[in-house]
Amino acid sequence: GLECTTGAGTAQGESHAWDLVRMEGEYYYVDPTWGDTNFTDPQNGRNQVNYVYFGMNTQDIEKTHTANSTMELPDCTAQNCNYYVREGLLYDVFDEDVIGNLIWDTQQSGAGEVTFRFSDRDAYETAKRVLIGENKVFEYCDGKSNISYSDDETYTALTIYY
Repeated sequence: GLECTTGAGTAQGESHAWDLVRMEGEYYYVDPTWGDTNFTDPQNGRNQVNYVYFGMNTQDIEKTHTANSTMELPDCTAQNCNYYVREGLLYDVFDEDVIGNLIWDTQQSGAGEVTFRFSDRDAYETAKRVLIGENKVFEYCDGKSNISYSDDETYTALTIYY
């Protein structure tokens, strides 16, 4: 029931296709290939969904994808249907208490991981330094001593695995 079409071009230099989807009256990009649930994180050997590519705007998708010049695509500027916005997981600033509570709550719920993004590179770098570099992530993990992480420098996202 969604209005959509396929966009084509390259992604990190390789031929690739992705979707242009209309949600709630606005256009967004979705790349289900790069968000595939069968994707295995080579660092951790985990199957995971990469939600970065769900509900992207033009500015974000152009970091890794280039459309063919033969197809004119609209400039997608909306954010409301972006996965991280919709789930409350996109942060403008790093507030250790807010992110710490997020880590605590998801770990207590039995989730094996949590991913969050920052709209600001400085906030992302601060979160990475404090949580990972200074090992403060352990303060929010209820005695767990085996925690790992992955980071996405391009999209300023951190994933904590419990």
